Amino acid sequence: MTYGQMVLGQYYDAYEKEWSEQTKYKTEFRIRDTHIAGVPVTGFIDRLDERDGQLIVYDYKTGKPENIIAKMKAPDDAKPEGGDYWRQMVFYDLLLQRDQRIRRRMTSGYVHALEPKKDGTFVAKNIVITDADRDIVTQQIGDTYQKIQNMEFTKGCGECDWCKMHGIVPDLQEIEEN
Repeated sequence: MTYGQMVLGQYYDAYEKEWSEQTKYKTEFRIRDTHIAGVPVTGFIDRLDERDGQLIVYDYKTGKPENIIAKMKAPDDAKPEGGDYWRQMVFYDLLLQRDQRIRRRMTSGYVHALEPKKDGTFVAKNIVITDADRDIVTQQIGDTYQKIQNMEFTKGCGECDWCKMHGIVPDLQEIEEN
């Protein structure tokens, strides 16, 4: 048995009691041809559940389960852009509101680790999206799109994997000003 088969079996055993025939499950749900703040966007949601008027998004993550929690944090002074998984979940909410088939906000979003922690338990974290979250991510999308239109590819956070891979370091003058 491969490692992947083993951990997926463990995941199934941990969550199968939560699944219900009354829930309408959509997997690999693609949203296309929509715009946020005038920006053309596309998204791909791992799992979308509909039951009793609730709309719940699930996003599955591989890798170290301990890393999930830090990436789910909302913006704060230390990281004003928010964590990657937080931003991703807000983006899904914005997409669902604009998708012709859905046109509503998600009730909640969950990030699930597909690999267990060392103690054999799985990390599953809920993110509740606020109007302030929606405003922040909508602004980020618009700002990022404008930078792309302006061909501003040399500036970056200096901390993410993409920046590290491309040798981009943070603008020290900008950091000192903030």
